[in-house]
Amino acid sequence: MDGVNCYSKLDLDVLIDFATNSTLSTEYTDVISMGNMLWVNSKLTAWNCDNCGLEGSSILSVIINLTDLTSLDLSNNALSGSIPSGISSLLSLTTLDLSHNTLSGSIPSGIS
Repeated sequence: MDGVNCYSKLDLDVLIDFATNSTLSTEYTDVISMGNMLWVNSKLTAWNCDNCGLEGSSILSVIINLTDLTSLDLSNNALSGSIPSGISSLLSLTTLDLSHNTLSGSIPSGIS
């Protein structure tokens, strides 16, 4: 809680995973200001973290816990590994940008 807004603990935990794996601050006030975010009814619905210093290969798998995401931009970071197949389960996701990372493998079915 930042004094005005309440945030979903699950969504905050996902952001903390990203921060931890990227050796960024895991303080809530820092995590909720990683890039540009839109929160609706305490849930993260849009996250633009273009060029935020994110890195690592295992952190993409936690994205599937952000069930209310409609827009996700993690471009221009140092993310590696493959795009998790579970990302296609984010039924509200209409915009996804993972460009300019070092991702490998194929794009999971269900993502167009």
